[in-house]
Amino acid sequence: MREWRSVPAGGDRGPGGWLAAGGGVGGNALRRVLRVLGWLLILGGLAPMLLAIVASAIARRHGCTLHEGFPGPCLIGGEDWGEALHAMGLLAWLAIATAPLAVVGILLLLGLWVARRLARR
Repeated sequence: MREWRSVPAGGDRGPGGWLAAGGGVGGNALRRVLRVLGWLLILGGLAPMLLAIVASAIARRHGCTLHEGFPGPCLIGGEDWGEALHAMGLLAWLAIATAPLAVVGILLLLGLWVARRLARR
C-alpha cells in the first residue's frame, strides 16, 4: 500500500517546487487555477480595446462617423446606435488602465511555462 506524504518523496524542491514539479494532490489544481487566472487577466486587460475596435468596425461598415467628441447618428436596421457605439469607442481610454492587467496575465502564463519546462529537466 502506498503511503501519502505531505512533502514529495524528493524532499523540498526549492522555490516554486510544488508549482513547477506538480507535486502533491493540489499541484495540478493550483497550476490550472493560475492558468485560468492568467487568461482572465489577459482577457480583462484587452477587453476595452477590443470593444473599441469592434465599435469602430461597426461604425465604418455602416458609414457612420465615430469620434470621442460626441455621439453621432448611426442608423443600423432602422435604429440609432450612435450613443452605444460612442460609449464603446470611449472604452479605448479605459484600456490605459486595464492594459497592465494583460501584462500581468502574460507574465503569469510565461512564468508557469518556464516552471513547467524547468521541471521536465
